[in-house]
Amino acid sequence: MPVVDSTSEGFGFYPRMMLISPLTTKKRWTKAEVIALYNGRKKSEAPEYRPRSLSNRGFDRVVHELAELLREP
Repeated sequence: MPVVDSTSEGFGFYPRMMLISPLTTKKRWTKAEVIALYNGRKKSEAPEYRPRSLSNRGFDRVVHELAELLREP
């Protein structure tokens, strides 16, 4: 399962072993890729993330906004 941090670095998460590894084929993620990952895996009742302008948002801000959406009940 892919994991992305706020600096756009990718990791692999292996839930059976409870392991996060830096050894992955996808090391750098774009804002659009992280948004597509969220929108593709969100629960049906969760809101879709649709920012108006990605160029005006830093990667860390996009990750923060997505994390806030995940925290909503």
